[in-house]
Amino acid sequence: MIAINMRVEGGPEAERRIAEAYRTGATELDLSSLALIRVPDTIAQLTALTHLSLENNRLFSLPEGMRTLNSLTTLDLNTNQFVSLPEWLGELHCLQRLDLSWNYLTSLPNSLGDLAELAELGLSDNELTSLPDWLGRLPNLTDLCVGHNRLTRLPDTMRRLTRLTELSVSGNRLDMLPEWIAHFTDLTQLAVSGCQLSSLPDWMACLKSLTRLDVWDNQLTHLPDWIGQLSNLTELWVGFNQLTGLPEDIGRLSRLTNLEVSANRLALLPDALADIRSHATLNVSRNQLTHLPEWIGSLPALTTLNVSINPLKHWPEKPGSLIYLTELDIASVPMDNLPDWMGDLVHLKELNIASNHLTILPDWIGNLGNLTNLKIHHNELTHWPDWMVHLTHLTHLDASRNRMTHLPDSVGQLANLGSLNVTHNRLADVPDSLGQLSQLTRLALSRNQLVRLPDTLGQCTRLTKLFVDNNRLTYLPRTLGQLHDLTRLTVFNNRLTGIPEEVEQLPNLIKLNVFNNPIPVTTRSDFEKGSGEMNQPIQSENESYATLLHWYVSRFVERLRKLPPERWDWQIAIPAPSAHTLANHTWQCLVSDRQHILEPDVSLHTDVPEPPEDQLALCDLLQAEADTWRDMILAMPPEQFDAPRSQFGVFDTNIRWFICHMIQNCIYKHGQFATIYFALGLDGTEPYSCPFPNPLYALMRKGELG
Repeated sequence: MIAINMRVEGGPEAERRIAEAYRTGATELDLSSLALIRVPDTIAQLTALTHLSLENNRLFSLPEGMRTLNSLTTLDLNTNQFVSLPEWLGELHCLQRLDLSWNYLTSLPNSLGDLAELAELGLSDNELTSLPDWLGRLPNLTDLCVGHNRLTRLPDTMRRLTRLTELSVSGNRLDMLPEWIAHFTDLTQLAVSGCQLSSLPDWMACLKSLTRLDVWDNQLTHLPDWIGQLSNLTELWVGFNQLTGLPEDIGRLSRLTNLEVSANRLALLPDALADIRSHATLNVSRNQLTHLPEWIGSLPALTTLNVSINPLKHWPEKPGSLIYLTELDIASVPMDNLPDWMGDLVHLKELNIASNHLTILPDWIGNLGNLTNLKIHHNELTHWPDWMVHLTHLTHLDASRNRMTHLPDSVGQLANLGSLNVTHNRLADVPDSLGQLSQLTRLALSRNQLVRLPDTLGQCTRLTKLFVDNNRLTYLPRTLGQLHDLTRLTVFNNRLTGIPEEVEQLPNLIKLNVFNNPIPVTTRSDFEKGSGEMNQPIQSENESYATLLHWYVSRFVERLRKLPPERWDWQIAIPAPSAHTLANHTWQCLVSDRQHILEPDVSLHTDVPEPPEDQLALCDLLQAEADTWRDMILAMPPEQFDAPRSQFGVFDTNIRWFICHMIQNCIYKHGQFATIYFALGLDGTEPYSCPFPNPLYALMRKGELG
């Protein structure tokens, strides 16, 4: 049996940490990343807590007892499954930092407007379509992040937040910014990337304290001249717009250290940039530059230069200060024009020379003895250069998607290598010297022609990820059982007839993917998404339950996403449910039954919150719940299916019944929704034709089938 460590719900560990905090009188408690579906009620004892982290769990509610934690100054609830929050949160009057990002919130409790001490509020990556007016009642707010929601405007009450120093509204549907932001004279960071701005308003010139301005990924066609008046700017992000030029006044930004203008339509760089002597990072990738000006070698502070994906034909004749570069990206640029002085860049630590159709690497790379990260992927290399052995400081090497047929023994001399990627080559074998790479944590050998792995791989005891899928392996060396830190192993699409017991028992292995090998597998945690899930052999009761439930819900969600928004609440007839009702009911039942499975005492259950009205938001929530159920079922020991449970304290049954009940429910909902799909013509507009079996038998007997 393959040992899979997959923690479903970290209640016992949370209880242990709470007890320890109570015993020691701790003021800080970290309950993050424990897969919690509820917070233990014992947390109410910790009235001295000032900092509490519940991030990265599966919480959709908070226990009432938490309202007694009125000494809290920091509460982190990000990356959970909250759809709504309790009003009593507003009673935690000492809160200075509240992070609610990465949830499914569609609204916020009005009581949060009473948190007068709040200085930092994180609301990013939720489903908010508007912001509450009470935001204007938070006089001490200095940091507000509302990025990646569904906002179309900012409320006028926000004009009172004159102490703001950081404001992020990125990833919303804003096509303009309100003029009252001009009064935020203390603002040092403003992020409006991924919006729909076609221009920057003139009043932004009043934001003299700005040090970082991010207008990346908008629809800007030009930068206004007043940009040069923001004399404190150190970072300017204007990439992924439609700029054809940069204003001369940009040269007045004497403190600028980072200029990001990638993915625009620049054909040349203005000479005014030469006046910015503080440049440390310059990204001009994905433009239409044919030459780099001579002055680029006169920037004394420049350490990072990205000119990738440009049709460069001319480089500066002399490197000047470029010899001090530590990072250089020249992926997808013409290689026949590279200057000889490239070999003088001896301070380089990172070099990207990928996607250049190279059959041989330039010899000057061998002079760059300080390189730690080298990317040579997506070329046409047929052999490993001899000089590679001199790059002894390399920690990351990506040579994937080339045409190499072998790796030399000398690869074992790259003693500091932590990550090696040679996928998508033509390797028939790999040398025993790989075992000398004692620092290796990630090794990717997928999509080659390997028939064996060296026994010496067992000496790479720091390996956590090993990818050898899509090869011709017939066995795995038993020495892989020495890789006690291994968490992920992919061996699918090989010719394996068995998995060594030593590998099965690896203590930290979380994901093992062995699909499409002629071997029986009793437990597996890496399921394919979508319909491929149903095509895999099922070898255990866990897998049968997990596969059925996850497939039907995923298919349901896939179709829900394709439903026209105007049909979200449409009904075939008055007695029939809408797609919205079916999705809502499915999610609420999944959450309720999961509570019944994980908490036997129904008196401790919390009400299931109302899910978001928005179609896509509810789809996201439903898919996340299906993933949670799959992980929960796969991790259950077989004997746990018989554990007693009671449905709402009335009907006595066991966990197996709840799982089967939920599978039946999901199949039924999927079938109900299929009728809506047919009725709307989303499965075709022709009259429905069912392939009855007897005509098929007749065709088969005539040899006309298929």
